[in-house]
Amino acid sequence: MLKETSKQELIGDLQRRVQDKILEPTNFELLKKLIEKADTLDEAIMIAELGTTYKRTGFHFDKRLEKMSDTIKYFKKNTQLSFTTDENKLHHKLIIGDNYPALLNLLIEYKGAVDVIYIDPPYNTGNPSYTRMISKTLLRNTVRLPARPCAPTLKRLDAITLTG
Repeated sequence: MLKETSKQELIGDLQRRVQDKILEPTNFELLKKLIEKADTLDEAIMIAELGTTYKRTGFHFDKRLEKMSDTIKYFKKNTQLSFTTDENKLHHKLIIGDNYPALLNLLIEYKGAVDVIYIDPPYNTGNPSYTRMISKTLLRNTVRLPARPCAPTLKRLDAITLTG
């Protein structure tokens, strides 16, 4: 029979993964029951490893499944960070957060009113030797050329930029 301290250590490790949101609570409960019924140390370790994935690039934990929902999380306007320079000019929005929930919020407010939404991806964050200006200039010129025929439409619409 396996030592209880070893089982408790494995279960404690799995519990930490749940707290770190790496392992789903339902998966933890199943693995915990299986570990408690394990006959050998090797068997308990193999059971604990069911919640992990090994790849050539290193050690990875299981992927969390995205929970589907019919609800939209509404973003509240931060009045302390908001400002207006001229009521007659275009109004822009900076939304800080994940792209998908931000787009759902924009869909409610601007459905049928906006032709273009530009989402700025994070380019090589954390790499000091990478020159962002080259990519931003190249991207700006690439977007500007096809957008010229749409210029009258874009001038009357709010320009929306989401940064990742």
